[in-house]
Amino acid sequence: MSHRTTSAVCAEDALPSSFRDPAGYVFFRDGLFQRAVTSAGQQDYDHFMLSGLYSELVRERLLLNHREQPAPPPPGIHRILVPQQLDFVSYPYEWGFEQLRDAALLTLGVAECSLRHGMILKDATAFNVQFQGARPVFADTLSFTLDRGGPWVAYEQFCRHFLAPLLLMSHVSPTANQLLRIHLDGIPLDAASHALPWRTWLQPGSFLHLHAHARAVSRSSSRPVPRPARPAAATLPLLQSLRRAIAALRPRREWSQWLQYRQQAAHYPADALQAKELAVQAATESLRPALVYDLGANTGHFSRISALAGARSIAFEADPFCVDECYLQERRAGSNNLLPLVMDICNPSGPLGFGLNERLSLLERPAAELVLALAVTHHLRLAANVPFHRMAQFFRQLGSALLVEFVEAEDPLAQQILLARSRPLPDDYSLQAFLHAFSRCFELQSHTLIPGTRRWLCLFRATPA
Repeated sequence: MSHRTTSAVCAEDALPSSFRDPAGYVFFRDGLFQRAVTSAGQQDYDHFMLSGLYSELVRERLLLNHREQPAPPPPGIHRILVPQQLDFVSYPYEWGFEQLRDAALLTLGVAECSLRHGMILKDATAFNVQFQGARPVFADTLSFTLDRGGPWVAYEQFCRHFLAPLLLMSHVSPTANQLLRIHLDGIPLDAASHALPWRTWLQPGSFLHLHAHARAVSRSSSRPVPRPARPAAATLPLLQSLRRAIAALRPRREWSQWLQYRQQAAHYPADALQAKELAVQAATESLRPALVYDLGANTGHFSRISALAGARSIAFEADPFCVDECYLQERRAGSNNLLPLVMDICNPSGPLGFGLNERLSLLERPAAELVLALAVTHHLRLAANVPFHRMAQFFRQLGSALLVEFVEAEDPLAQQILLARSRPLPDDYSLQAFLHAFSRCFELQSHTLIPGTRRWLCLFRATPA
């Protein structure tokens, strides 16, 4: 991505994800993400700052803080802001149920706070929320506008981005928020209404805010319905009703073979697990990575070791129940160093949106200084048929050092995979072939047999360019 190097700032500098709001845009310069407030956003921004709303939201840790650039802005720009910088950007289709619900409740809390200061959210998309570890935070300073009465303009958007996917995750599938990869502006209410079971029609919150709402939207699309004026105070009961509806939702409970995986892993004797823990700790202390990616993280046991050592750890796991469990553990601990995300490594997040660059792919986000791939490669090779050399290439794109586990064919779980898929062992499935394939992208630092197992821990460093 190229950026202008002159001192002037204009809309052409905006990031590909920041072009819809005439009140301002985000750009990258001098190693920092910055936000331009245009003359169109001047009145709202000034009230936002002078009314005390900004101070209250930052004090309550609901909003990213910012500082204003002291230099006079160029023509057409009211202010240049430097917000608190985020280490890693995630998206709502990568969150578990508990994360999406917390993001929804945060958005409602921000909206309620805004009303007390004569403002309201004009934008209630889930993409305005980011996570700092296990804590959601609102990230868009320009989503606030003066409350002039009338219906809440962001009501339908909030329901598409939060209520619809949460209801579907609760009643249909725990991965229903993956639909947000297709519907970037939220799941259509009529589609959600048709997909939900009949019992949701009997629940006041889902009936009012989704089913009846979907019908009203459908009628208004066929013939315009004038929006009646309302007193500003009428929005608060609506927000409170939405809060009750979302707080009452529960995650869908299904059997998950991975949720109790570590506790029931008979193939791992105690000394083997301790050896892996010590290897992760040693790699983290030796490399001192700022960012660690843990692939196939389960409930985040090894991610947590890196996080406790001071690294920002991103725990990628395909099982949404494991992600929820990891997130709840981190939330109870008040952690801000570990972020669990729902992601299938065989189908990671790709570029999305207009121009295929509004939403970043996994490979467009910051590279890690250490990638953990523990108990992953045998699933990729034996179950998904991913060749070793392609694994190595992908891991190299993710980070500059790799701690990876190779599972021999005689291992009980490797045998289970082969038996379940009724396929022979690939000809290249051996430690020697594995090390040879990875040597194209990495330099082997060490490889050690885990005590009491048929598994090897291999530490690689990226090959110099």
